[in-house]
Amino acid sequence: MAIELKEISRALSEIVAKVAPSIVRVDGRTQRGASGVVYSAQGLVLTANHALERDEHLTVHTHDGRSLDAKLLGRDPGTDLAVLEVDATAGLTPLAFAKADDVAVGQIVLAIARPGKTARATSGIVSAFGESYRTQHNGRVDHYLESDAELRPGFSGGALIDTDGRALGIVTGSIVRGTTVAIPSITIERVVSELGAHGRVRRGYLGVGSYPVRLSPSVAAAIGKTEGAVIVAVEPDGPAERSGLLQGDVLIAIDGHPTAHPAQVAAALEDKADADVKIELVRGGKLETLTVKTGHRR
Repeated sequence: MAIELKEISRALSEIVAKVAPSIVRVDGRTQRGASGVVYSAQGLVLTANHALERDEHLTVHTHDGRSLDAKLLGRDPGTDLAVLEVDATAGLTPLAFAKADDVAVGQIVLAIARPGKTARATSGIVSAFGESYRTQHNGRVDHYLESDAELRPGFSGGALIDTDGRALGIVTGSIVRGTTVAIPSITIERVVSELGAHGRVRRGYLGVGSYPVRLSPSVAAAIGKTEGAVIVAVEPDGPAERSGLLQGDVLIAIDGHPTAHPAQVAAALEDKADADVKIELVRGGKLETLTVKTGHRR
């Protein structure tokens, strides 16, 4: 047993040593540093959005003691991710990311960060892995990934690492207070792409306020739907008003996605910024279909 424990201990230490060069410290706030992850050899560094209290005078500190000036490429409060850019010739080592198919509840993981000069680690297991969800800041995260590895001060922006030394995601304590949540690679890829192209994540919107409602039995029988989201407010000169949506319309589906609740309306529009969408709605007791041009917002 003692030999097995020594082997496990040695293996975990080797994982930390392997990953440590890809973990950096990020100075972007007044009190304490946060952590970051080298994302690409082109000089991209990921960190937690909430760890950046300023947009300028940012510094990335590497494992070998160098301090690199960093430029904010973009930030997304919705998913608590921010992307920094440093000199691509700095010779940084990108971290390898695992796919969602390689995540399982119960697997051993390490939270590795660099809140100071040296890499630090805590251990645990994946305690939950589930479907997509929306954060309190209206961002869509493709998988709920939770670990019981302790998230110590300065760990946000670090990486949740599997036993192969691959990142399962970027850890943050901001999305669910008191819980170590990781933003998975599929979400990171999408957000980095949007930030690189636009400097922000654009989310489609209609400019309406809605409320869940049950349809009358006669209408439900006629259209085969029992629930929808009734429009209770229409933004003046917003996408909805310009496209002819009216207060009292009941949204049934957007591009085939059910909209029985305002959260489903937001989810259906997530990737539909400045796009034509087909909206099924009930107006005057009859099912109608409109093509609506969405807008975008952060």
